[in-house]
Amino acid sequence: MSDTTTNKPRAKKRSLPVSPIHRRTISVELFQQWRELARKGDAELLAETIGVSKPTINKAIIYGCVHSDGLKDQITKFFADRLMKEREDADRLRALAAQAP
Repeated sequence: MSDTTTNKPRAKKRSLPVSPIHRRTISVELFQQWRELARKGDAELLAETIGVSKPTINKAIIYGCVHSDGLKDQITKFFADRLMKEREDADRLRALAAQAP
């Protein structure tokens, strides 16, 4: 009879996706940063903003496969601008909360 407490499945480490078709063309650090900042619906927003197709954006965010420096810069700028806006919003809310009685 085996002990059920020792046979628990271990949590898998979240590994970076690898595709034989879509090879990563950006640095691992930048790729990990994009993966952390990406949210549901970002592909549609980026596709509209940048003017490329949604599959191109998905390929960039999911696999890190980007074939132009311009696209890489625009995606990075999109995430940086959103992060900056959210920090400004948080600062405004903090200031507003400090004014409340």
